[in-house]
Amino acid sequence: MRSIIPEENELINKIQGITAENIVGNLFSKIIPNSRILISNYYPLNKNNFAENDLMVMYDNNLILVEVKSGSYTPDFAVENFESNIDSIKNLIEKADNQNKRTLNYFMSEERCPIFNSNKSDRIVKEIISLKNYSNIIKFCITVDSFNEIEVQAEKIKYCNLNDETIVISLDDFRIYAEYFSSPTKFFHFLKQRKAAISTEQIELNEELDHLGMYIDKNMYTLYAKNINANKMDFTGFREQIDKYFHSLYLKDEHVEKPESKNPKTIEEIIEFCDRNNIHNSISMTNYILDICLEDKKELNNMMYNILMENNILQEPKAIFMSGQYNLIIFIHKGDNRCREEERNHSLATMKISNISEMLEIHLFFSKDSNMENIEFEFIKIKDIEFDEEKINEISENLKVQRLKRFANKKLEEMKFVLVEVEKNIRYVVENN
Repeated sequence: MRSIIPEENELINKIQGITAENIVGNLFSKIIPNSRILISNYYPLNKNNFAENDLMVMYDNNLILVEVKSGSYTPDFAVENFESNIDSIKNLIEKADNQNKRTLNYFMSEERCPIFNSNKSDRIVKEIISLKNYSNIIKFCITVDSFNEIEVQAEKIKYCNLNDETIVISLDDFRIYAEYFSSPTKFFHFLKQRKAAISTEQIELNEELDHLGMYIDKNMYTLYAKNINANKMDFTGFREQIDKYFHSLYLKDEHVEKPESKNPKTIEEIIEFCDRNNIHNSISMTNYILDICLEDKKELNNMMYNILMENNILQEPKAIFMSGQYNLIIFIHKGDNRCREEERNHSLATMKISNISEMLEIHLFFSKDSNMENIEFEFIKIKDIEFDEEKINEISENLKVQRLKRFANKKLEEMKFVLVEVEKNIRYVVENN
């Protein structure tokens, strides 16, 4: 159309830009249903000039800045016109990255930063942004034009001067993410890894969906790549099951199970509860849990399941503690009795015994039927909490004794098992000789 009526190119570009921004906004609404989405946001650069941000997504204390680019990508293949592709990439990616950086700098300039509905004299304030309210900021460049296997590596191409970590993705691939993700919690956990992949030198992918495939297969796939003893790896084929799944949806001729990360039952219940309820800072908490390797998540799940199945009512909450790469204590509540002071003292004493300074404390509340009813949590730092040190020391000593008793009982049960087996073997030898 641009070649047919070149005099209307500016109008065509404007219409295409507005349409693309609304499409992207609708896709974010689908992935993150309870988010607030603002399109075409203006803010002052100085007294006379305004800049525009294409799209903002606000979900609790998570802020996503998005620049949508359309109409400026070369139709040539990279192998046929390499310089044209480079210019297109620079125009798309560098401009979007600079715009995101500029928007973020504006938000950092004041404690309360207004954004407006236009740059005209009759503009009105749409929103006041305070960065102190956001602990997680993600930047996107979404292009209407689809990348070939050279352009998908735009984040790492040396001739693109990117100021910061910006996720670069085509609209076609983002549509697939919108179809794939049915949980905002899981989407944000994927974005955590997708963002980390930008600065992970070992990861160079030829397809955007290989990121999703690696996430499904390896969870913390950036850590997996770093642990491989190589400067760079060409990870291919991870998107294969995703292709088969969407192919089956399109043709409707066979059933292919949706490829997903497998989480134990109680972990999934935590995710589903957070998706359904407005719990402040829940993404930070669920990211922490989802980072844990599958084996440890299974162990956590089994301990929680055993507590729930063995007790119709808990006179006091039962605590499960994990330390090492992740420091986590979970209190299981199944009844009305609780004492917040005792629970916090228990956490502090546990931290003191284990010599850790920071820990995630989670409280899971269940009905008599073991249905999850509520979640409370807090990231605690021992240096920020005032406490009775003498009392904490006393609790610590009691916990040490309890741990020693559990260890001794476990060893005793193991010895009993060994003795039983030895007795069986002796009886067998006697009876057969």
